[in-house]
Amino acid sequence: KEYLAPQTEMEQQLATIWADVLKVERVGITDNFFELGGHSLLATQVVTRAQKLLQRNVPLRAMFEFNTVQALAEHLQSLGGAQVDEQKFDRLADLM
Repeated sequence: KEYLAPQTEMEQQLATIWADVLKVERVGITDNFFELGGHSLLATQVVTRAQKLLQRNVPLRAMFEFNTVQALAEHLQSLGGAQVDEQKFDRLADLM
């Protein structure tokens, strides 16, 4: 599959998080999280890091429904600037 580089700032941030969590060199915007070795526990790590970095709510189910960087970024953009609920974030971080 051809590598397609991130185009937007959000795609770049998500791709960096995915590469770090999945321990791969780079993640293209059409690479499937689960095909790269991702699973539910790693998806939780991605969500936690993304919420902290992007300062917006990233539903865990979105990782399963939108499992490429491009699809997830577009979905998050469509949600608008839904800010992270600090208490929820702290609870999620405590679980990690």
